[in-house]
Amino acid sequence: MPRALEVHEPPSTSCDYCGCQATVIGVQIVEKVGFRPARVVVTEQRFPKYKCPGCKTVFQAKVPDQAFDFTKYGPELRAGIATSKFADFLPLFRIEQIFERSGAKIHRGTLSRLMTSTVEALKPVYEALLEDVRASGKLHMDETIMPQFVPGNGKVRNCYAWALCRDDRRWLGNLPAAVVFDFAQSRAGEHGERFLGDFREVLQVDGFPGYNRLTSEGRPNGPIKLAYCWSHVRRRFHQLWLSTKSMAAKHLLDQINAMYGIEQRIAGTPASHRLSVRKRETAPLAAELKSSLEQTAASIATKSILGEAISYTLNLWDGLLVFLSDGRVEMDNNPVENAIRPIALLRKNALFAGSEVGGRNWAIMASLVGTCKLHGVEPYTYFTWVFEQLAKKLPRSEYHRLMPWNCPKGRYKAKD
Repeated sequence: MPRALEVHEPPSTSCDYCGCQATVIGVQIVEKVGFRPARVVVTEQRFPKYKCPGCKTVFQAKVPDQAFDFTKYGPELRAGIATSKFADFLPLFRIEQIFERSGAKIHRGTLSRLMTSTVEALKPVYEALLEDVRASGKLHMDETIMPQFVPGNGKVRNCYAWALCRDDRRWLGNLPAAVVFDFAQSRAGEHGERFLGDFREVLQVDGFPGYNRLTSEGRPNGPIKLAYCWSHVRRRFHQLWLSTKSMAAKHLLDQINAMYGIEQRIAGTPASHRLSVRKRETAPLAAELKSSLEQTAASIATKSILGEAISYTLNLWDGLLVFLSDGRVEMDNNPVENAIRPIALLRKNALFAGSEVGGRNWAIMASLVGTCKLHGVEPYTYFTWVFEQLAKKLPRSEYHRLMPWNCPKGRYKAKD
């Protein structure tokens, strides 16, 4: 943290009793954590012009290259607005009020245009991040509602934010964690397929039927192996136990919890070790669970709440067992579900995206901010660093160097 030094001397360094000049024998240090509100600073850049008296040549210092040309709003201001909006989830009208308290009157329309041009500059970085994530061998995917205002009729419709997440830290993978978002007009599976691009490995998802199209042999980029989420299964039996105190649901829940207990013990170990433990300890528990599910299903009504929970589990059974044959796969889809939690804050504070363009802008910025958080990188520092690199006219082929995990500045303690 930045530190300010204040030295408090006594009124006189002469002894009050004998008048001798006193000497320093030590220092008492008292620390206070203070706060300074955000300030908007105008930087005036002057370029003196010189003229040669002999040949009459006129010259001056070269204007430094900028990430954003022909604008009076500097990259630090843009980074601050982007952090407030996409990391702290402040609507533009609140940011406008904060600036006004600091003495700067910047209309929210201007703020919106600044963010649009900022997103355009960062879009190639987002595309490089998406390309990096798609090259992975295993990903998590999920989608959630993202309301959008419909211009013209004054209504709001439900669009969707799709998320791709790579988080291999639980099995000590060597690829950095990342999350990428995409904005789509609906929940149709075709949007998820388009978002995945040429990805063709293992994808961990919930039981949404829209993902089934990804397993087709006729898929242009080849079929994807789907691994399903045990958290969604467990949640059904857990809620049933809480609401009805069904002992049958409690028995099935305990069996699932036993498998989760093994996962907690082997978290943070190599994939090969996880796989060997799962085959030795978890596979027998899964077989017992399936037997319990089938026996319980035979004795209850299929249309009951418990019957539907059992049917849901058995219908996804093959995908639920993928983690027993691949040590990289998790039991659940929690990494991506944790990554999309900020959308709930966005919905609460901003209510909706102002347009389809606004939704896509949010997806780009949320991807960069979300990946920063996965690596403990302060978003404002990251954006200013990226703008410094863009000002150097870095070629697009080198944009993979601008990923958040390569940022040399702004590190803080990363959260799991």
